[in-house]
Amino acid sequence: MKKTVFKVGKKPYQLKYGFGAIRLLTASWGLKTMAQVGGKINEVVKSLQGSDSDIDIEAIGSLVDIVLAGIYNQDKELTGSLDPDAVATSLLEDPAQLVPVLQLLAESMPQPKAAPSPKKPGK
Repeated sequence: MKKTVFKVGKKPYQLKYGFGAIRLLTASWGLKTMAQVGGKINEVVKSLQGSDSDIDIEAIGSLVDIVLAGIYNQDKELTGSLDPDAVATSLLEDPAQLVPVLQLLAESMPQPKAAPSPKKPGK
């Protein structure tokens, strides 16, 4: 498993996504289903596309939630200890940090298994 870190100020925090992080996001966003969480993440990502300098404030808040969910899922003892404003500042000062975060999040999302190929009769 590859390690992804996000620096808040100068301190690096390791991220972990999966069901635990999804549960944290559903609580933060007042959602109930994984599909709703996936839809919200897609909205946030779409809002970033083509945006060079003007980022929607709600999208920044959602990105902060995504980063914090990954940090808190990795180290539950940190839950609630990080300042969301410091995370937002780190995002705005170094937006390149977001690329590996979103890649890790996408890779961790459950994917439906492909249905097995039907066997042909008589073979």
